[in-house]
Amino acid sequence: MAKKLILNFPACGEKREMKAISKLEHSHGVGCLLDIGFLIFLVLGFFNPFLWILAALFFILAASFGFNKQKFWKCKNCGPLLPRD
Repeated sequence: MAKKLILNFPACGEKREMKAISKLEHSHGVGCLLDIGFLIFLVLGFFNPFLWILAALFFILAASFGFNKQKFWKCKNCGPLLPRD
């Protein structure tokens, strides 16, 4: 069940019910660096089969790292977001 709160929201000018939401943002820099590491281990894997395992780990890391989760309150009436702590 989602968290709910009743606040006097500045955009609406009256008390409205707010819903707790989370947004994910992706940092492309971290993912790009890990993709480069994945490619390096992939190329080196032709010389040493053990490095294929490291290439697979870098692929998993590149897919999962670099995400930032932020929490907000969302007004059910007008839709803008307020950061929550």
